[in-house]
Amino acid sequence: MLLKLIVVYSLFGLLILSSLVPDISSQNSVIQLGQEACYCLEEIASGIYSPTGAQFIDGHKDDDSDTTILIVEQRGVIRSLKGGEMHTFMDIRDRVYVTNNMGDSRGLLSAVLSPNYHKDKMLYVYYIRDVNKQHYSYVSQFHVVNGKVDTSTERFLLRVLQPFEHGNGGPMFFGDDGYLYIVIGDGGAEDDMNGYAQSKNSFYGSVLRIDPTNGQDFTGGHSGVAKMYSVPADNPFQNETDAIEEIFAFGFRNPWGCSVDSKRVGGDGRIYCVETGTDQFDEVNVIEKGKNYGWHLKEGSICLNHSKCGVIENEGLPIMDFQHVSQHALVGGNVYRGKEIAWMRDRGYYTFADIMTGETYYMAENKTINEWEVHDWSLCDAKKCPKQSRDKPLRHVFGFSQDNHGEVYMLMVDTMKALSPEGKMFKVNPPNSSSSDLRNPYMIQTLLCSILFTIIVNALQKEDIVYISNLM
Repeated sequence: MLLKLIVVYSLFGLLILSSLVPDISSQNSVIQLGQEACYCLEEIASGIYSPTGAQFIDGHKDDDSDTTILIVEQRGVIRSLKGGEMHTFMDIRDRVYVTNNMGDSRGLLSAVLSPNYHKDKMLYVYYIRDVNKQHYSYVSQFHVVNGKVDTSTERFLLRVLQPFEHGNGGPMFFGDDGYLYIVIGDGGAEDDMNGYAQSKNSFYGSVLRIDPTNGQDFTGGHSGVAKMYSVPADNPFQNETDAIEEIFAFGFRNPWGCSVDSKRVGGDGRIYCVETGTDQFDEVNVIEKGKNYGWHLKEGSICLNHSKCGVIENEGLPIMDFQHVSQHALVGGNVYRGKEIAWMRDRGYYTFADIMTGETYYMAENKTINEWEVHDWSLCDAKKCPKQSRDKPLRHVFGFSQDNHGEVYMLMVDTMKALSPEGKMFKVNPPNSSSSDLRNPYMIQTLLCSILFTIIVNALQKEDIVYISNLM
């Protein structure tokens, strides 16, 4: 009788514990899969001069062996990496302006491939140029010929005067709509004293959207527009007489790190930008058409101009803001959509970092409570990483990139000097499976269930009972 009771209560306990196992349809998949919420680094390239971005050209093979990585260097060079060999893809140092001053935010700031690159071989770049001792940001188009950029094919699309060392903007990308998005900073004047970012008559402090495949005649001017493009018909201020038609959204200080959660890799098409503040807040924004993101009336969620910040029309609010406790400057990353880190893919976590401290984070939207949740994202202990992913990070996370499969990469430097060749590129990889880690509640419950099952089997063997139903 006693053994029968043991079996009955063991079965009951087994059912209770089974009900407590996390529901794999709703719980954090870190628990589901036995993966820890940390990352490992695999060095992809070194000896890079202040990397500001990377692009990926897939070959004809299914694996990564045929992929070419284009690494953008702030000094004015793009280098191609394929099969472990590095070559010069573009060199426009003769027209790029940058110094080796600590933290100089000028130089070659972006390079993006055309969405139809395999057919049209077009590359678009954003860089700072000296013209008669005045500095301008240029957006230009180049042709790629025989695997290298033909620098004689430069076609100017946009030119904006940049009177200061900082606040030059620079992020540039193609949206899922096929249009080119260009981020212009507020010009660098202290606290935007000229009010450019709140003016729709100024390129400064704006995200622009253009169609670079169709052109118009050049029109001159101090910050003249080379109308070698057209403006999408649904741009929000297309028909306003007091607004520049290229503006998609405005009210920014100096976004650094923008990306598209592309539908091509399973995303929702949203555009993320990290906005670098002054001495109070940095913020993360989802960029929406026609929105005013508040600078210089607000920084983060804090009002700077109490007479005006309460009446911002069509305001775009940050999804998260971060108060400066010490030296901080956030840099934007990407939404993880790869296959290797399943728990990040399932929630669509957005990655970003603090360029000053090297600390990294991930965040996602909790639609149940309509809030965004942010978490520290730390480097794993090397012992938990695969052998090829135990490389040590550098001091500063200078930027992120994403390949055509949704995997995420980090661009790092030890010193923030554009002419210092100590930058590296790392691929973010998961640690080894922690399925045997008893700190995981899922694994603890599984172990207890196994113990109870063993008790049942032993009891049945001693009583020589064949059918469990006879006990009930």
